[in-house]
Amino acid sequence: MKKITQILIFCFSFLALYSYGQRGNTFTQIQNSNAYRSIVTDLDIQPEDQVIADDLIVDGSICAGFDCVDGENFGFDTFRIKENNLRIHFDDTSNSASFPNNDWRISINDTSNGGANYFAIDDATAGTNPFRIEASAPSNSLYVDDSGRVGFGTDAPVVEMHSRNGDSPTLRLDQDGSSGFTPQVWDVAGNETNFFVRDATNGSTLPFKIIPNSSENALVIRGDAIGIGGASNAVNANASIDLKSTAKGLLLNRMTTTDRTALANVEGMIVYDTDLNQLFSNDGTQWQSGGVDTDDQGVDVFQLNASNELELSLDNDGVATQTVDLSSFLDNTDDQGADVFQLNASNQLELSLEDDGVATQTVDLSSFLDNTDDQNISGSGLSGTTLTIGIEGGTSQTVDLSSLDDSGTDDQALSLSGNTLTLEDGGSVSLSSYLDNTDDQNISGSGLSGTTLTIGIEGGTSETVDLSSLVDSGTDDQALSLSGNTLTLEDGGSVNLSSYLDNTDDQNISGSGLSGTTLTIGIEGGASQTVDLSSLNNSGTDDQVLSLSGNTLTLEDGGTVDLSMYLDNTDNQMLANFILTGDILGITLQNGGTAQVDIGPLVDPLRDELETAQSQLAALSAQMNDVLARLEAIEDCACDGTLGVTDFNVQPDQPVLLQNIPNPFDNSTTIGYFIPFRYESANIIVSATSGRLLENYKIDRMGEGEIIVDKERMQAAVYFYTLYVDGKRIDTKRMVVE
Repeated sequence: MKKITQILIFCFSFLALYSYGQRGNTFTQIQNSNAYRSIVTDLDIQPEDQVIADDLIVDGSICAGFDCVDGENFGFDTFRIKENNLRIHFDDTSNSASFPNNDWRISINDTSNGGANYFAIDDATAGTNPFRIEASAPSNSLYVDDSGRVGFGTDAPVVEMHSRNGDSPTLRLDQDGSSGFTPQVWDVAGNETNFFVRDATNGSTLPFKIIPNSSENALVIRGDAIGIGGASNAVNANASIDLKSTAKGLLLNRMTTTDRTALANVEGMIVYDTDLNQLFSNDGTQWQSGGVDTDDQGVDVFQLNASNELELSLDNDGVATQTVDLSSFLDNTDDQGADVFQLNASNQLELSLEDDGVATQTVDLSSFLDNTDDQNISGSGLSGTTLTIGIEGGTSQTVDLSSLDDSGTDDQALSLSGNTLTLEDGGSVSLSSYLDNTDDQNISGSGLSGTTLTIGIEGGTSETVDLSSLVDSGTDDQALSLSGNTLTLEDGGSVNLSSYLDNTDDQNISGSGLSGTTLTIGIEGGASQTVDLSSLNNSGTDDQVLSLSGNTLTLEDGGTVDLSMYLDNTDNQMLANFILTGDILGITLQNGGTAQVDIGPLVDPLRDELETAQSQLAALSAQMNDVLARLEAIEDCACDGTLGVTDFNVQPDQPVLLQNIPNPFDNSTTIGYFIPFRYESANIIVSATSGRLLENYKIDRMGEGEIIVDKERMQAAVYFYTLYVDGKRIDTKRMVVE
């Protein structure tokens, strides 16, 4: 009896599926449906697996999956997988350690709602997805030709790896930080403007570019040497950078003096100063000039100063003036003049004393003229009566000055007027040819400590002069005075210092601050000043309290402000009336106005849904009546022992419109219906949500039937379809086009 009951339930369920869930489908299609499987499972009717013990050869195409149908249209497909979860699993059952046994899977699309569409190869053993192609990828996204060349965006790769794109084809190198290193992203790309490397992490800057149509061998790197602009790829192995062009020069970094001096001292650095129009190099401690036309040096200082020191300096040598102390040759007991004191055309210094009975003495200075170098005077000095003159990077020369030692016969004054150096009773030397008007250095850091004179120069090395030998108590008590820009030595002459003025002082305020009530004002390179601000300290007069009492804001010792005018006590209102008339909602506010709101747009969809639900309920009731009638027919025929189903035509009393299948759809969909034979005409109308009519399908055959709707005139959107029978709307349903 239990078995008969199960069979009756199965028959009832099958007929229900056939009549209302799968209208127009074959028996095989119903067998393959999820609803059919559910019934079979509930009744514990277990289908058996098919085991084929021999080779299986199919002369035709194969379809596997829950959604394959009888009469499947294969087209040119030989093998088809058809259902809503598509997977092919390669399960290697090798169990020996010497054989590979990794499992693989081909996966099609995500299984979750809203998931991704793709074709993927999974490493089923490792649980990874090493290969994936997303849906809608363009043609030739990845192309391998018959020579193994790989194309990205092209089906005609001409090299081993060929990338084609309409706008700047790019290769990205993305270090994501997963291995513990700092994330960094680089792009290598090219377009009609340049080939470039882009630092995508740091503002997408372009630190490297190659402009189209650049010359052959414009940049060649061989070992640790770089060749630039060569006609060939040969690079001098002894050079770090080998410049090859015969039509171009080397353009160094160009900057102002301020920019140059702001750089850190780095030995070997070379720049071009645009303020001085000179080339400068750095020796690690300071900048040395070495610009264009600097190898033809002149003497910018050659004089005997008021301290009886011989001063000598080369122009633009960056070294302070060198001095030789001649004070030991002074005796102050004679008034002998120099009848010769000049530099002749042969670059010899000529010196002869009046009535000394000695021929004119010369010092050959030509060896110091090189015109090929930017050397500094270095290592010069006087030892006894021997004058040593040294030059940077060269051999020093000595001059025997003993013949000039004429003790007790010489008390002369040396003076400078304009560019003329004059020795009292001796002669004069024009120094104008030694002027160098390109040096804008300032005297800095000079001073006298005891008998040691320190002479400093801006940007150069300071020198010290021992003046102790000039201390001749009681015999030479002269006064030194400064009037305007003229320095005067009593009984010794004067020197005009106006040429040493520097009116380009751009000092900055530096070292300023407030400590307690003392303000310190400091200036760069100068002495700071302090200002006592204690008289401004007015403690206890500005400590006031702000308070609020009621609506009055009060500042202690400051006054009050009435804030009551900012209060708004008029907003404690109630709803006085709330009435719905038709689709118009009226709202009246206590002591206020009345507003009306049309809620029709909100109510109409609810009415439609209610009407649709009522129609569906009526249709379900009719379907149930039909099922009951069919069940009675089955029970009536059960007496013959075969449970056969005879032909019968039990029809519901009401027309029925079924939901389209599939829904949503992207190509075509099927709409089923049932119309009792007593009706004369019927139509199914498809419309857009705006109400625009798209299709009108006339139904010529009553009873069970279906129509097919194609997507060709529809965009991706929601649409409505409505069944009209004898001019009366029966039901409306939604369908979705993807």
